[in-house]
Order: sequence, then structure tokens, then C-alpha cells
Amino acid sequence: MNSIYKQYLSENEEIRPFFNYPLKPDWTAVSQQVLNQPQPFLLHELIEQNLDAPFAEQKKNLKLLQKMNALLVVTGQQLGLFVSPMYTIFKAMTTLTLCQMLNQLQNGFNYVPIFWLEGEDHDFAEVNYAFIFDQQNNLKKVEIESADDQRLPVSLRTLPPSIVDVLEGLKGWLNPTEFSQSLFEQLSQIYQPGRNWLTSFKMHLQEMLGPSGLLFFNPDEVRVKEKSLPFFLQIVEENNALLEALQEQSVKIKKPQVPVRGTRAYLFFLAEGKSRQPILRKTNGQFKIYGEETTLSPKQLKNLIRQNPERISSSVLTRPLWQSYILPVVSYVAGPAEIAYWAQLKLAFKRFKLTMPHLQPRYSATLIEPKIDRVLKKFDLQPEQVGIDFNQWTAELFRSRQLKELDELLKQTSEQLHTNQNKFVEIARQIDPTLASLIGKTFNNMDGNLKKMKARLEKAWRQKNETMMQQLQTIQQNFFPNGKPQERVVCPVYYFNKLGVHWLQTIFKAIDLQYLEHRFVKI
Repeated sequence: MNSIYKQYLSENEEIRPFFNYPLKPDWTAVSQQVLNQPQPFLLHELIEQNLDAPFAEQKKNLKLLQKMNALLVVTGQQLGLFVSPMYTIFKAMTTLTLCQMLNQLQNGFNYVPIFWLEGEDHDFAEVNYAFIFDQQNNLKKVEIESADDQRLPVSLRTLPPSIVDVLEGLKGWLNPTEFSQSLFEQLSQIYQPGRNWLTSFKMHLQEMLGPSGLLFFNPDEVRVKEKSLPFFLQIVEENNALLEALQEQSVKIKKPQVPVRGTRAYLFFLAEGKSRQPILRKTNGQFKIYGEETTLSPKQLKNLIRQNPERISSSVLTRPLWQSYILPVVSYVAGPAEIAYWAQLKLAFKRFKLTMPHLQPRYSATLIEPKIDRVLKKFDLQPEQVGIDFNQWTAELFRSRQLKELDELLKQTSEQLHTNQNKFVEIARQIDPTLASLIGKTFNNMDGNLKKMKARLEKAWRQKNETMMQQLQTIQQNFFPNGKPQERVVCPVYYFNKLGVHWLQTIFKAIDLQYLEHRFVKI
């Protein structure tokens, strides 16, 4: 975890000035402040995008959106293949849990959970894969390759014909269970060649958490962009002020999560060929779309945006501003890195007369499936003891658990034999000196048998260690695949195949918004 996130969790007063609200705010006051913003929110578009929501809880939340004082708890994430990794699910589940808690306040406001579909992002290499454990517990990467190198937004991509082979490969790697057939029938319906990438992601996440009421918002729709024109034009018009606000806030942070660059306007434009390129700032107050020769005055750039609103998009540091411009966001559910870069935005929110929402840390957990739990119990290990560095962890573990007494006991026994041999020899000399050699041979045999016993014990211990090492490696690989926390790597499809759908309810029950440290959950 980064230092800002740690301080935010601990409610450190030093970090308080970087955020608009504390970790545990007065929700009624926050809610009223968000609704006091002057600009109209795009709730109609949000409702329109969810009219086909199939689940009862979703329909219930749609009705809440149509009531007075509707507010949103929002989260979002890049659209990873098969809704991966696991923390994408954790963010959405935290959003649902926080909404449930807020609605129980009955403070005159209606709170609705929203997943912001981040389809504008163009970095395909960050979303085109997923990881699962195969039948031998080896980590496997499922990947959709792309021949093009365009900076094409994910929302404009379609699934290639190879998705059929990808699903077959995924099915072949996973252990067949009672849940496999229905799972892969569902996946085959969702991930079809030619279907839009964003649509597939939404369909899959909706199957997972739509029954719990999660709604969706696609900011890349033309109507949303058209109604967002005043915001994007203001970003261009006041680009110097935006940059100054970002720099002033970021300089107060020793190591800002996102470096602020004076050459960036913090907007993107979809250039010819559907290549998403950053808009650059020139030293003479002009702008330029990366890769193009023509420079643009602020007036020319604004005209270009007016004529092509669907081609403009936000950056990582302007997206939060845009969210609060078009939606009544009372809280944003974020991961550690997100909270760190949100700390750079307070002055920018103020400069653009927007209410910076509350930030809710997402749920964080390592899931312990039954086979892993059995191995932990076998070695009397607590989940917290498992280390991220396998060699260091096992070395420390063995030092505390090896047969320390063996060498000392054998040494004492050998010394005692030697002492007793001398005593027997002394007695033999007094009775019959010729028996001394017999006594020597007898004790030599005893010493030899003792050494053989030691060797067999050590061999058995080594064999036991080899088995133990393999089993410990299974645990460690499950907790820290590729040397990273499980939630940042493993795809939820792995758990749905193994355990069906009920494990989601186990996680929901384990989420405690008052306890935000990393958890270990048996599923």
C-alpha cells in the first residue's frame, strides 16, 4: 500500500487537507452539498442506459433514481477480460454494500450503486488477458491477441473469432465441476465473436452482481458527450488554471501517484483511424493533437470538440472531475492507487466549482478455497503468516519447525555410549582382558546403528520437507500468484467454476465497512 492510502485508512490528520471529506463523514451533510451543485446531472441518460436491466433489485434502484434526492455511489475499472482481476468484483461489491448502508440511514436521500464502464481507455494490453489456476494448480494466462497496434478505445473493439478457442482453452485448463457446464454455457452466450468488448464486460458483470442491484453507466455514448460539452470546453478554456491546480496540489505530496506534466492538456482526442491521442499544450498557448502537424488555438480546439463531441475523452486526472460534473456522486469506491491520485485533485475540484466526493476504500481480501484451507490446517499455519517471498518465508518457517533436538540428542547419546564403553572395557580388563576387543566391537556396532538411524531420520525429514515444500508452494502461489496479491491477478471465473455462485454471498457477509484492513475469507 502507498503511504497516502495508509494514512487515509488510519485517518491521519496530516493527510486530511488533501481530501474534501474524512473517511467517516457526516453523510447527510455530504449528500446535501453534492445536490447543491448548480449544473444539471445526466440522470435521464443513466436511467435510459439501464432500462433493459433484467433483475428485480436493478429495477428497484431505477425507481430510486427517479425519486427526489437521488445520489450515486460510483466505482469503475478498466474492462478486463472475463471481468478480471478479482478486485474489480470487490470494488463493485463495496459499492453495493455502501449503498445499502446509506439507504438504511433514511436521511431523506436515495443512494444508488453505479459501475462506470471505463471503455475510453486505449491500453488493450492491460485488459486483454485473465489468469486462472489449472488442474495442477499452475497459474495460466488466458489471452486475446490483437494484430493491430492502434490506440483504439476498448469501447470500439469487438471480440475476435479467436474468442471461441480462448473459451475452449479456458475450459480445458479448469477442473471440471458440477458448475462448469452452466458457467461455460453462460460465457459462450456473453463472449461471442463480433460482440462489442464493453457490451460483453457489462453483460458478464451484470450476471454476477445485477441480482444485487448494480447499475451501469457508459460515458462514451454520444448523448453523454454532447451534454458534457460545457465541461470539456471549460477544460480547454481554463487549461492553465487546471494545470496550476494539479501542480500546486501535487507538489505538497512527496511522491504523487500521477506525475503532472506541463506539456499535457489532460484530454484525449480520437484522431483519424480511431487512434486515441493525448492533446498537448504548446508553450505559446496553442494546442496540438499528438501525431498531427497542425497546431490549434484554444478557439480552434473548442470548435473541433463542438463538431466532434464523441471524439473527446478525459484523462486519469480529469475523469473524476467529469464524473462529478455529470453525475451526483456522493462517494467513489477506490483502490489504493486511485485514492493516492485523488489526493492530487482537491484544488482542481474547487477551481471548477465541483464537489469532490467522499472516497470509500474498496474491500480487500485473499480468498481461501477449501483445499488451501486444509493445507493451512495441516501445517498449523495462519493465513497472515504466508509470505510474499517464498524462499524467505519457507526458510524462516523451517528454522522454527525443523528437528532442532535431533543433532543434540544424537550427540548426547554418542557421548554417553563412549563413556559407557570405557567403563565396560575397564571392568572387562579386571575380569578377562581378552573381552575388551569384543566390547569395542559391540559398541562400534551400536555407534554404527546410531549413525544409520540418524541418516534414516534425516532422509525421512528431507522427504517430508519436499512434500511440505510442494504443499507450501501451493499455498503461497495461491495467495501471491506472480508475486502479487491474489486479488490483483486471479480471474473470478476460476471461483465460479469451482464453487458456483454462493461464494459471492460469503464475501458480501464478510464485508465490514468499519474494518478496512486486508481480510482472509474462507469460501
